[in-house]
Amino acid sequence: ELQALCTKHKLGGIIAPNFAIGAVLMMKYSQDAAKYFPHAEVIELHHDGKV
Repeated sequence: ELQALCTKHKLGGIIAPNFAIGAVLMMKYSQDAAKYFPHAEVIELHHDGKV
């Protein structure tokens, strides 16, 4: 589903189910993306059961 959305909208995406890994990857990829995209947004989504 993520791949289809990314392809359709010509975007990149990643699913990182473990928060520690996800947080580190989000920071790393945000820094990488900032080199190429002066205006970008990172959106963190959670499932309905997140506590």
